[in-house]
Amino acid sequence: MNRPTWSPRVGAVLGALVLSGVVSPPADADTTYTGCLTNGGVITRVAIGAAPKGSCSANETQITWNASGPAGPAGPAGPAGPAGPAGPAGPAGPAGAPGVLGFYRVTASFACPVTDPPVNCLIDPAPVAECNPGDVATGGAGYRTVTIPAGVPLQDFAAIPFPTISADPPTGFTTTQQTIGAGDTVFVVAICADLP
Repeated sequence: MNRPTWSPRVGAVLGALVLSGVVSPPADADTTYTGCLTNGGVITRVAIGAAPKGSCSANETQITWNASGPAGPAGPAGPAGPAGPAGPAGPAGPAGAPGVLGFYRVTASFACPVTDPPVNCLIDPAPVAECNPGDVATGGAGYRTVTIPAGVPLQDFAAIPFPTISADPPTGFTTTQQTIGAGDTVFVVAICADLP
């Protein structure tokens, strides 16, 4: 179907047709209108629907339109807008838990006396290097000084967390009950975290 170029005169004629009651505008804005456009730019035989009121003559062109018209293509994206102003500062978060104030070392020992003749000793009670109340042990170690054999004055010694049952975290370190030689001394060391 040919669609002629619209002119101010055509628009004026359309308005006149509606105002004069030639075509009663429907409630639906998408209703189709059809008419005949003369070579002089006059629209005649306007009707609602796909056909005019009577056939268009040889000197007329059939045209169709509606109130809303077809949707046009989407336009190009616009440029990015400027950055907005900075928002207000958020509320202060809750205070964090207090941190460790520092670390310190605690040492405990058990000494087997020198006797003549030499008599071995059972470590009883076992020495306990225990942190101050409320603090926890982060590490520990054990060692002993020996008189026999000669030339080995210092040896590693087993250390275990204290208390040994449900110690999470431990509050100190100790050792197991075992026999050491006369003149030997066992040392247990705990590294403690000073908690607030």
